Amino acid sequence: MSKASSAFVQANDPGYSDSKTEVIKTTILTVPGDTVTVNTGQDSISIGKWPVVVLLVKANARATASVDRSTGVVTLTGSGSGTPQFLLITLATTDTVNWTAYVNTSGGTNYMFVKGNGGR
Repeated sequence: MSKASSAFVQANDPGYSDSKTEVIKTTILTVPGDTVTVNTGQDSISIGKWPVVVLLVKANARATASVDRSTGVVTLTGSGSGTPQFLLITLATTDTVNWTAYVNTSGGTNYMFVKGNGGR
């Protein structure tokens, strides 16, 4: 697992390279009634920099994100499913090809996103 060092949500597309075919999404826990969705999107592959993972979020109004410093898990706070937004996660690893990121929604759904071998 690659720990997240920071995360935030923005309305504008950051325009990084598409990684939808390279990143595998697994829903670890689904909570009935949680309408916020998180899907694969883009990532930045800049050599010598931290990888920035961009996930596509649908939630009403403006969702927010925070990182648990001890686990590196991102919590996405939001409700509804009406507005497309972009969750940008900076990972505390220099490996831009192999990583795993965990995102939990405030509604209780847990997601895992894996690229390459997951950083194992």
